[in-house]
Amino acid sequence: MFKDLTFWYVQVHSSLQSQVGLVNQVADGFSWTLLRCIHDDQKVHSAQWFALKAVCNTKLAVALTIMEECFVSMLDPRTGIHMIPQVLYNWG
Repeated sequence: MFKDLTFWYVQVHSSLQSQVGLVNQVADGFSWTLLRCIHDDQKVHSAQWFALKAVCNTKLAVALTIMEECFVSMLDPRTGIHMIPQVLYNWG
């Protein structure tokens, strides 16, 4: 069973990883894009990797600005940490 779950998790990770940065068109001219915060965790960088990093990190920064403008700031009562960036960047 553990081997099956590991295989499934690897498949899900690979599928999601291949979708990062791609624009997915939906009805009425709307679209969505799967983003992730990309850090300098690779030793070799291609031009495509730099472009993906720039697009994802820029869009996430814009999303953070919009979220902070649209929602009341919420601090974790125990730690005092601002929760909007925690949710947006999945830092929890």
